[in-house]
Amino acid sequence: KRQYPGNQHHQRALRAIVAIYAADARVRGVALFGSLACGNWDDASDLDLDVVIADDVQIEPIAELTALCEKLETIGERAAVIVRKAADRGDVVLASLLEFSIRYHPLATTSPNIVESLRLLWRRDEGAATLGDELLRAAGRANREAPATEAEQILALDTLVGECVRQALGVQRALARHRYWFAVEELHTIRTLLMEAFTLTHGGARDLHTFQAQADPSLQAHLAQTLPTPALDDFPSVQRALLAALDVLERDLPIYTANRRALTPDERDVLSQIRQRQR
Repeated sequence: KRQYPGNQHHQRALRAIVAIYAADARVRGVALFGSLACGNWDDASDLDLDVVIADDVQIEPIAELTALCEKLETIGERAAVIVRKAADRGDVVLASLLEFSIRYHPLATTSPNIVESLRLLWRRDEGAATLGDELLRAAGRANREAPATEAEQILALDTLVGECVRQALGVQRALARHRYWFAVEELHTIRTLLMEAFTLTHGGARDLHTFQAQADPSLQAHLAQTLPTPALDDFPSVQRALLAALDVLERDLPIYTANRRALTPDERDVLSQIRQRQR
């Protein structure tokens, strides 16, 4: 009996999904990636699945996941939420709170983002064309974009930093107009842009994951200060968060950009004027 990763709940769901697709002639293989495939899972981990289908097959994710979940009822699982994430991908939350995501695609469009953690759970015997882990990884690698050149990185950083400054002005404007949620959302955008800059210059692929794993604790603590207190219409809290965001941009930007981008004199002047308006 094949041993699947994860706890008993994970294993039971994986075993059932693989059995369902092993009986489906459209499917060439079922692969797992993410924390379960890597072995660093915990009880809250979801299932990240990659289903390789025949080249001439097209699958609509909502209909497919609905049919899949109906079959999972035989093991006591029931779908609570099914979400279409893209033309070839969807997410499911089961009533038991177990989550899984599945992408359906032909071999040639394998995502490069799953290559490092990919683990083939099942493959259909197709003779010389039978899928293997290395064949699937090679297909993913073939779809990798060429690394950004230094000039492209600088251009991207220019855009990210400029947008951070613009969003800071947006927070100030929202505060002046007493638009609490506008200010909160624009602060969130600044955090997102900074993590994107960090990922771009530190060799990561996913912004939140890269920042969580690689950023120094003090850098994370500084960014956390840009979170306003969660109280409705607490404008002083948002103002403090804005001032913290200005501090981050003026003090920590070289760390986020690996010393590839600093504030221009004009950007510093804009941030200085924003700070003065908070007095």
